[in-house]
Amino acid sequence: GTLMVSGIALLVAVPVGLMIAIYLAEYASPWLRSWAKPTIEVLAGIPTIVYGVFAMMIIGPFFKAAGAYVGIEINATSALTAGFVMGIMIIPFVSSLSDDIITQVPRALRDGSLGLGATKSETIRQVVLPAALPGITGAFLLAVSRAVGETRIV
Repeated sequence: GTLMVSGIALLVAVPVGLMIAIYLAEYASPWLRSWAKPTIEVLAGIPTIVYGVFAMMIIGPFFKAAGAYVGIEINATSALTAGFVMGIMIIPFVSSLSDDIITQVPRALRDGSLGLGATKSETIRQVVLPAALPGITGAFLLAVSRAVGETRIV
């Protein structure tokens, strides 16, 4: 059960957290970044019991109703509910750590790639992410440890 819920949580948290980090580090305006970064840091500090209540009162009934709408029976207290909410809980960790790592990539690497004619998205995909990969992997491992160790939601 722990592995199933953790797997669902990682399927939610890793892609969303990495996309948020890339957006904040590379595309967001300074005003949006100055507002969003502290908000994400605050979300990381919400107690897990609050996420559990959120799962039981809102997400569980929503998944049950959505499943009934498409003809699938989903229990409100299923592993899908726990994994999804645990993924939401882990997103701030993944995005905050990945954002810090991406912003630490030297500006010279970005400028060199852009100077050779690469677009901004090519530079991110082919230069920035490979340079930040060890740190991003560390963020994912922290997310895995948090997902496996968290039992209050489940």
